[in-house]
Amino acid sequence: QSMFGLIPTIKGKGANAKAVADMMLKLRRENWEDQDGMESEIDELILVDRETDMVTPMLTQLTYEGLIDDTFSINNGIVELPAHLISSAGAAPTPAQGGKNKIKVQFNSSDQLFAELRDANFEQVGSIVKKRATFLKSVQDEKDDLQGKSVMEIKEYVKKLKEINIQQEKNLLSLHTSIALEIKALVTQNSFSNRLELEQGLLQGRIGVEKALETIQDFMYRGEHFLKVLRCLCLVSLINNGIRKYDAIKTELAQVYGFEAMLVAKNLEKLGLLKKSDTPSGIAAAAGLSVTAAGISVAANLTNKIAATTGWEAVKKRLQLVVDGADEKTEQDVAYVYSGYAPITIRLVERALFPPQPGWMSLEETLKPLPGPLFEVTQEPANARSAWETQPSERPSKTRHVALIFFIGGVTCAEISAVRFLGRQDSAGRRRGDNMTRQYIVGTTKLISGDSILSSFVDPLANTYRTSKLNLNRKVLQ
Repeated sequence: QSMFGLIPTIKGKGANAKAVADMMLKLRRENWEDQDGMESEIDELILVDRETDMVTPMLTQLTYEGLIDDTFSINNGIVELPAHLISSAGAAPTPAQGGKNKIKVQFNSSDQLFAELRDANFEQVGSIVKKRATFLKSVQDEKDDLQGKSVMEIKEYVKKLKEINIQQEKNLLSLHTSIALEIKALVTQNSFSNRLELEQGLLQGRIGVEKALETIQDFMYRGEHFLKVLRCLCLVSLINNGIRKYDAIKTELAQVYGFEAMLVAKNLEKLGLLKKSDTPSGIAAAAGLSVTAAGISVAANLTNKIAATTGWEAVKKRLQLVVDGADEKTEQDVAYVYSGYAPITIRLVERALFPPQPGWMSLEETLKPLPGPLFEVTQEPANARSAWETQPSERPSKTRHVALIFFIGGVTCAEISAVRFLGRQDSAGRRRGDNMTRQYIVGTTKLISGDSILSSFVDPLANTYRTSKLNLNRKVLQ
């Protein structure tokens, strides 16, 4: 606020979101002169507490950027890619030497193809890449047909060439084609398909706890990566308010992945991500813990807190989390980013941006199953009469509305893609009937995924040893 002026409206849900809002109000009281004299550049702040939704990070991201993050890991916009992908692409944007047989590549929206691919469901990637390749070929073919063209047509073509660096675009096309093929090889594996089927079945209620545990046990005995197994177990525990056969599962984890797995499970128990079910059939709220500090390890800031309010079914029904018949290609709903599942955090953002007629606070009963308070704060400058209470004819007509959406505790790439989808819908006039230009800015303490959260609890040296030993055992069995 000291940089961009007073934010008139602050909305949020969750204990940590409320703590941040209270801190903002306190700082404003202490420094009101610095903030009240500036014109507001941000019209609305929406604080999203990660505590309200720990189910989403445990799911497999299905957008192009999300799959890159899950497969190769994105750190500050930089991805370490295997060297063979770069060599097959010919050249890459801003490459730098990474680890062994890896090259660092920076991805951002200055790469036009990546800007188009990053938010797309992976089902769409092939058609987008093909469309780009066809366009570049048409530009190249146009060059061969310049003979006999008029001077004006040649000037238009030269202008187009200045806007498009053909060679660089070809290299980028080749790079993203290589990455897409690498990811396709991964997603077509049985292990990936089985894991995705388990996730979708749990979300939709088609797969019960017993069946889910049998599937996870099968993953373990097949040598599935420890973090992937943990993500599935956490998902089962969060949705079903714990696991009945938890002690037996812990024993099997130790037998397959080593005694270190017991220590990891113990830490996850303290945080509420894993727990033993007290009743034969219970369902937990789709939320669990809080991540509060910016720019440092997620795990170091998880608080020992879990929401044991009502059930997953209530949350799913009230927020319409599962969208039947969602089409990944037409993108009619934010659920396309997880192929039929709309993240809880994004449903909260949706309702904050487009509240019902009575207002945001009228949703208190609807959002009661989620942990933490619902709040809305309206701020006015101290010199309200001179600054805000001018005559209507004297006020400049406002044609732009800027909303800052801040995720406290981290956000996944797929959730950011969902916010961009809301922005595209709004700009297309599907949300509001006014002529206001709306801009959504996403901020967060950290970019996260299920692996990045859970890996913070795993000793990297012990895990490397255990993984190599597992691979050796699998070779012996083969």
